[in-house]
Amino acid sequence: MAAKLDYLKFTADEVKNSDVDTGLYVGLEGYGEIAPNLYLCMEVGYVKPDGKVNILGVDIDTEVTFVPIELNLKYAIQAAPNFIIDLGAGVSYNYVKEKASALGVSASLDDWL
Repeated sequence: MAAKLDYLKFTADEVKNSDVDTGLYVGLEGYGEIAPNLYLCMEVGYVKPDGKVNILGVDIDTEVTFVPIELNLKYAIQAAPNFIIDLGAGVSYNYVKEKASALGVSASLDDWL
């Protein structure tokens, strides 16, 4: 089990040059060996950037919540002392919520992706 702090940067054209394209990512991950050299891995994370997006000269206060849940299977071998090579694949299920407000109007959307 491990906790991690990281930096997440969204690259979609809609947010890449705004205040809401980056945020502090907090995650928990765990690995368990299910057979020799074969590991099942799971990670759950959370990031909530907020800021302003300017569209057609109007500043829109925006807050995005992103929660990725990942499940991976990987095969790892020790290639040399203190050097391990692994290869794996997995699936991800993500919750996204966006709140926006401007000119006295607020809206919120959320979905599992």
